[in-house]
Amino acid sequence: MTNISKPSLSEIRMTQKKAECFRSQEWEALQSNPAYLTLRKYADTAFRTELLNGTPPVSEGIEQ
Repeated sequence: MTNISKPSLSEIRMTQKKAECFRSQEWEALQSNPAYLTLRKYADTAFRTELLNGTPPVSEGIEQ
């Protein structure tokens, strides 16, 4: 059995800061990134603002 501990208050605050920074970043800030076109191509499918309930559908040849 794995022992999972609760996150500390400082870990929670750091996670919240990172999430806020991520949410505030616009796509234009990534234009100089070599992967920008690929990121934009999959922006609506891979980078959702909300997580799905449950596991994604099974795709042939891809293990989840």
